[in-house]
Amino acid sequence: MATINLTIVRDDGSRDIVTAGPKQQIAFEKARKKGLGSAFSGDNLYVEDLYWLAWRADTDATVKNGGTGLLFDAWLDTIADVEAGGGADPT
Repeated sequence: MATINLTIVRDDGSRDIVTAGPKQQIAFEKARKKGLGSAFSGDNLYVEDLYWLAWRADTDATVKNGGTGLLFDAWLDTIADVEAGGGADPT
């Protein structure tokens, strides 16, 4: 499966592109108890799944750069939107 690029739009209007690679995709499937392909196809799409994947990719990038990530609900309080695209289709 290819990497997935997600654009995070923060409350202050700034935008960051994060990449959900193999580590984040596998973490998604373990935590969400569903396959990535089926989670993002047809009538199975839950907005929370998209936001969770963006959160995990953003948190991993933040920690890799020496920062501290936020818990999911606290992270949601800091963003306005998540946009999929600019890369591979999550299916």
